[in-house]
Amino acid sequence: MTSKKLPLLKQKQLLNLSKPSMDKRFLQYFEATADAVYIIQAAVMVMVRNFFSIENLSFVAHDTIRDIFLNHTSELTSVRHLCIYFEDYFDKKEWQGILDSLFTDHNEYLQVTESARLHTEHIRPLLHVGRCEVDTPKNLALTFFDETGKKHRCTIKNVHRSYSTQENCDALSILSTLSIFEKDGVRHFTELAKSRFVTPEDDYDCANQEEPVKLWGINELLHQAEAAEDATEAKTETQPAPQKYAAHSNLKGKTKDELYDFLFEGVHINRLPDDEKISRTAMAMLEGTPVKNVRTRFAPEENPKEILDFLLKDWQKRLMTRETSQEEADTSEDLFRKEEIYRQRQEKQKQQKIDKALGKKGRKGKKGKNGKRKKR
Repeated sequence: MTSKKLPLLKQKQLLNLSKPSMDKRFLQYFEATADAVYIIQAAVMVMVRNFFSIENLSFVAHDTIRDIFLNHTSELTSVRHLCIYFEDYFDKKEWQGILDSLFTDHNEYLQVTESARLHTEHIRPLLHVGRCEVDTPKNLALTFFDETGKKHRCTIKNVHRSYSTQENCDALSILSTLSIFEKDGVRHFTELAKSRFVTPEDDYDCANQEEPVKLWGINELLHQAEAAEDATEAKTETQPAPQKYAAHSNLKGKTKDELYDFLFEGVHINRLPDDEKISRTAMAMLEGTPVKNVRTRFAPEENPKEILDFLLKDWQKRLMTRETSQEEADTSEDLFRKEEIYRQRQEKQKQQKIDKALGKKGRKGKKGKNGKRKKR
């Protein structure tokens, strides 16, 4: 009697298989091994891939994951810190029951998940985002340190770049909290060393000193209690929004177009949920910094939409320098609508630069179709 071959579910499969194939592979692997811990960590890697992917890889292995959390929570003690990434797999009643099974009380839940929530709560919806249409897919080349300090490389294919550098690195740093990827007993993905989009034009690099980013990972999780205490104190200091809402002085004198270009530089705000769009735009106006550099820090009882309306009116007052009144400020919805127009304009200009660099000209130029010179 021959033993059945174990289905492969390693780094290569997680970074390359399509969603239907992965759903099937996850189920086969769990049936063959009953290794719930491995399945949960593997699913987190697919979520990170989905964050960047143009494909829809959201809610990978949906039924298998639900079965594990509903019926095998006793086996998940070592990966409790990852549970926050799976909340959207369940309704509120189911999720509360799962938390009750995983943690003794709410304070333990907050302590165990503090670092993950602090660094990834703002991008968590994007781990489950659907398909993204782009003209030219990119590849994301990654370099991570292992436990010995040696560098290891891998590539996520067919990706887009729609988020800020910090958001991208926050998502990639999730991989450094996983322990299942190793060779000869040496764990990979302990710290992100370098990440780069492979495109015809220059793109971001997490090691770029002009736009520094903060990296986090397993080292922070190992000091969870201390980090949680420090984070709680810091959060208390920065949580409340000002009592009197006023646009930052950095916005003084900016026209509508200049305000828009300043706020939405380098980020596709329309890829975020509506609440996130409004919250981050309001916080950016309060702090006088681009949206890509802020995170939502409003208290639960505050209304970001109402705050944003106040800020837009305040900005409009500062902009008025003539006796005759100018038209009223754009509403937040108008700003978000303009973002798409701005993005298309930027992409068109970028494509024109690429065409120029490649020597392509139109029908009336010296070169014909596909940039080839016509024969005389």
